[in-house]
Amino acid sequence: SHHQYLRAWNLGGKNSGGGLTFTQFEAGFSTTKTDKVTIVSHAGDAVTARLAALQTDGSVKNFVGKYVVQGGVITTFEVAPVS
Repeated sequence: SHHQYLRAWNLGGKNSGGGLTFTQFEAGFSTTKTDKVTIVSHAGDAVTARLAALQTDGSVKNFVGKYVVQGGVITTFEVAPVS
């Protein structure tokens, strides 16, 4: 929600796979006004979370995902839209 894209990149966005550059990662949030992450569950280093992203047009995009945190960094993650 604070548009700290470089911080998000360094905390694990760079591990998103697919060969994204920081510029591409940042551009993926161009229509996101704010977001809210809710932790659903966790077991060891694995976390399941929901994300609600309020868009600049007033709509909300919902996602669910799983990620692994090691050494304070998200090392792998999978996120998918919820329809």
